[in-house]
Amino acid sequence: MNDFKLSDHFTFYELTRTDKPEFQTVNREKAQSYVSELTGLCRIILEPIRANYNRPVIIHSGFRCEALNAAVGGSKTSRHLEGMAADFHIDGVPLDEAFAWLWKESDIPFGQLIDERRNGSRWLHISAGGPCRAGGTREVLIFHDGKYEK
Repeated sequence: MNDFKLSDHFTFYELTRTDKPEFQTVNREKAQSYVSELTGLCRIILEPIRANYNRPVIIHSGFRCEALNAAVGGSKTSRHLEGMAADFHIDGVPLDEAFAWLWKESDIPFGQLIDERRNGSRWLHISAGGPCRAGGTREVLIFHDGKYEK
């Protein structure tokens, strides 16, 4: 399978990569059914973030098949399973700054924005739409070692 662009700055491989090599092939195979969702995530959410900062958005996790999602301890209702969520950081931008901009200043129609902190690591999670799968509900949370805070 060859890589291809989902948007100007994001590729299929980038949004389907994993640090768990035993899941890489199956994850990309399953993700082929979610190309339109991944494309929307890139165009509606990730590209505007990149444009605001004019810096690369580094994707930690995008689409996850069920097996990969379970292996990383993801929620059974995660939008990653539908190609509609990404965990990321912005090259050279403090996470607090990016989180505050997304929450309080941007008009990006996200479903959830989560400041995730696990085992000493930290990243931002953003998903498209909301529980009703329509429009952005803009729910903002902090997840710290197994506990959600609003």
